[in-house]
Amino acid sequence: MDYLPNTKIFENEDIEIYSNKDFSKDFLERLSNFFSKKKKSILKFFRISSFMKVRINLFDNRTSYYNFSTQYINISSYSLGNCCAEMINYIYNESVLQDFAKARLSYC
Repeated sequence: MDYLPNTKIFENEDIEIYSNKDFSKDFLERLSNFFSKKKKSILKFFRISSFMKVRINLFDNRTSYYNFSTQYINISSYSLGNCCAEMINYIYNESVLQDFAKARLSYC
């Protein structure tokens, strides 16, 4: 698909993450733990036992994020993330990710 990040940087049984930038193993592990915790609450809330593996696209620039997303949905000019084309799409800010890493947040 046009405009998508094309490098798979992480995969487990629940998610696969694509980006054009590499992230630290620690950050990806914490993101995976966070998603696993959220998955449990989603399954419980909807009273379902499973759902398919989720693809997460981390965009490093607004143009690619916007061009990809608007193929499927209308988004606002201030949008930072969405769910479309059966994927989670997010445009990240490098400084925010650095602050997140400094906080050493964990969702084990």
